Amino acid sequence: MIIGINHINIDTTELEKMIRFYEEVLGLNNGDRPPFDVPGAWLYSEENPIVHLVEVSKHLATTGNIDHF
Repeated sequence: MIIGINHINIDTTELEKMIRFYEEVLGLNNGDRPPFDVPGAWLYSEENPIVHLVEVSKHLATTGNIDHF
């Protein structure tokens, strides 16, 4: 039985659109994120950063590819 998931990491070429989707549709909040070398966002449910977005080059991936969970 699964009792939780730490986070889902999603690659995107459309970072701002993805942030807006998760905020407006799922009610998550864009919050603190460590200073990684690539742009991205951590979206929180309460105090838990459950969706991690990473901006990737349009040549590497398309929006929505799940990198890991």
